Amino acid sequence: MSRTRDASGRELMGWLEGGGYQTLIDTLEGRIRQLGGELRTASRSIRSRRLTAARRASSSTAGFVLRAVLCTLAPPQARRLLPERLAANVPADGSRISRDLPGAAPAPQPQPVLPPQHHGPARPLTTVVETTHVVDPEFVGGHLVYAAKYADPMHTDFDRPAEEIEQEYLAHVRQIFPSLGPSDVLGAVVQRARITEPVHLLGGAKNLPDMFPVPGLALASTTHVYPEIVSGQAVIGVADRVVKGLLEQLPFSERAAA
Repeated sequence: MSRTRDASGRELMGWLEGGGYQTLIDTLEGRIRQLGGELRTASRSIRSRRLTAARRASSSTAGFVLRAVLCTLAPPQARRLLPERLAANVPADGSRISRDLPGAAPAPQPQPVLPPQHHGPARPLTTVVETTHVVDPEFVGGHLVYAAKYADPMHTDFDRPAEEIEQEYLAHVRQIFPSLGPSDVLGAVVQRARITEPVHLLGGAKNLPDMFPVPGLALASTTHVYPEIVSGQAVIGVADRVVKGLLEQLPFSERAAA
């Protein structure tokens, strides 16, 4: 959960044993409940009513009182959940990117199988990178390699069959690394999301969306990571900023308790 490299360029990234990020999520869930918090998952009606009431500093919804609503979706997604009068305060900036990330796990090797590769317009892939420089191959049973393509949210790859994309992307990887044979690939999966992380244009610091567009509503997402790249440490920094702002909006007596 740190910056990716130190001043000398040494890799600092780590990984969570025993379940990956689910381990972190489960631990956070347990701590929230231990502190008296509630978690209501898969509750679409509650979520919608919370956001509708967000413009007021205090609202009663489904039997509990809301002092503030924190939405962690990217602005284009947040706008779709908000009522019209609130959505007008959230930017609909289309400057964002999405990624197709088919992952191929070749057979275990004593050394990393692929050096990092970044490609220009001549190749359909944006990057080929092996994450087992960080994750121990013995733990996962092989080397984990991402063949990634950064694409516009309306790119045709989002509507193509996953099997077709898998075969095409793996073929591009084999063109780059001819020694990688079909038997070296233990498995592959195609991951797609139309909205992932933002593209910050020139002067990005002046164009970041407001964390507190209206009273009672806070927005915090990777859109607020700037000028750093998106990482665990950077996201924690965004969380620190939004929590501080939320506490400052509470009455003093409630702020001390929070």
